[in-house]
Amino acid sequence: YLRALWLTNSFVLFCLAFQVRELLGPTGVLSAEKLLNKVQGIVPGDSVYEQFLLYPTIFLFIGATDNILLFTCVAGSLLSFLATIIGGTFGKISSTISAFILLSVIVIGGDFCQFPWDFLLLEAHFIALFLPVVKPIKNGIGAEREPSEIPLFATHFLLFRFMWAMGIEKLPFINGEEEW
Repeated sequence: YLRALWLTNSFVLFCLAFQVRELLGPTGVLSAEKLLNKVQGIVPGDSVYEQFLLYPTIFLFIGATDNILLFTCVAGSLLSFLATIIGGTFGKISSTISAFILLSVIVIGGDFCQFPWDFLLLEAHFIALFLPVVKPIKNGIGAEREPSEIPLFATHFLLFRFMWAMGIEKLPFINGEEEW
């Protein structure tokens, strides 16, 4: 499960790398730099750290130029892919960093990254922090031990909510679309 989650995160960030400059770059459709300037003017707080607590993105610290946006997406994709291959404690740490990079992009992504599956992926990453470490790939692909009941229940509940929400969305009296 963890390796599939990490590989999914790698693919998401890899695909974003091809689009991020045109969408969120300084001359993009929704400029992240302009958004960050608004945040710094609107969000109360004397320091960037206080703004970070309300608006958690790494781009508050490093800026949002074309090259920085591209580099973070590629670096996050590579970290997640390496986590998939290597596993172990390195996999847990690098996938957490990669998930934080994805969170940072989603926060500045606005309408381009505000889809339910983006938030579900982040929630799955949060739950994955409480799952056991996977074995290094040379020792097999499974976990080092069985997961405890609470993170396992949280994972099942996440999957239930996903399936329920995607099914309920198709009901015409819920979504307002008669074509369904």
